[in-house]
Amino acid sequence: MPNRASEWFDNGMLNLPPFFGALQGTMRKWQPASTYTGGPLLQSGVIYPILGNHEYSGRWNPANSLNTMFNDPQPRWYAELRYDRVAATVNPSGDAAIRERWIQDNSYETISYEEIFTLPQGPEGGRYYAQRIGDTFLIAMDGNRIWRSWTANTRGKLTEATAAINDPAAWGFGDFQFHPFAKGSRQYQWLQEVLASDAFRSAKYKIVLVHQSVFGLGDNATPVMAQTEATFEYSDATGAIRTMGPFAFPIDRATWNGQIQPVLDAGRMRYVKYDYPLSKDLWRGDIEPLLTAAGVQLVQVGHSHLWCRSKVGNMHYIETSNVGNSYGAYVSNLSPRRSGPPTEAQVAALTSLRWNPDDYPREDDPHDRSMALPTLRNP
Repeated sequence: MPNRASEWFDNGMLNLPPFFGALQGTMRKWQPASTYTGGPLLQSGVIYPILGNHEYSGRWNPANSLNTMFNDPQPRWYAELRYDRVAATVNPSGDAAIRERWIQDNSYETISYEEIFTLPQGPEGGRYYAQRIGDTFLIAMDGNRIWRSWTANTRGKLTEATAAINDPAAWGFGDFQFHPFAKGSRQYQWLQEVLASDAFRSAKYKIVLVHQSVFGLGDNATPVMAQTEATFEYSDATGAIRTMGPFAFPIDRATWNGQIQPVLDAGRMRYVKYDYPLSKDLWRGDIEPLLTAAGVQLVQVGHSHLWCRSKVGNMHYIETSNVGNSYGAYVSNLSPRRSGPPTEAQVAALTSLRWNPDDYPREDDPHDRSMALPTLRNP
């Protein structure tokens, strides 16, 4: 949890190493029973961190535990819609700083991460940046989203809890993306500028870091990094069942206030369904072509806590683990199938909405990028 200091500095819970303790060779000071000693890496090297989903914390509520707050973010665009409805009360003077703090407190923040590290600065602070290090050019991107469960009819990747279906204050909004990175975003424009720079083009080694599983064999490789699309099932004033959408995030004010909010106010929402179309994978469609064309040699990711490697053109992907654990590598004919969308039986009594199973491949890389098998070098 980003806001729990012990997880950074002195966590004594076995098999939950403190971040800096593990990198300074002081593991056994905090966990005497640990078989892992750690190593003095920070004393002899430089760390270039990037944001991952665990560096984002959700809505601020001092009545809740850190765990509860961490798992309770909502999209910034929805917090902005909520702010519009309460602005006269919470910020009668129209102060920009008060507005920003309210929206942050009601969506998510990365304050601890930003205060702990002295980061190179990009156009939006340290959330993404580029750095030339000798012959190496490093690009650190923010391509993250919240992780939700696959469970049907709960606040998960693909649905909202049926008991809170008319209460968006209790929604999770699926696996929504925290910060824009695709075409049209400031991060995308910055990436184009970086890739065109002399410092990048003259570097011998060109590396991109991004936390999210933008390829891979793990459970987190699906849904792909498509923008969340929401479809709403509701009953109209006559009792007839109707649908709205799909609406891609961020949902604009006119659509939300004109079509969705009136249904919620009347208590007539029946079901919320989220989709992540395979064909609309923003990393695959927008970012990967930029990187391959620019001559990036390596993209390193880490979200699924496993090791796998692939190659697109002359660009290598590698997903690496932290300390060896794995959330599963789902390979055809070699392992059980990875998680998938709710089945017809799971939702039949609640909704007529259905998911396209082709958007959620159950084995291998979602886009069928072939994987390189691990090898061992002889002594």
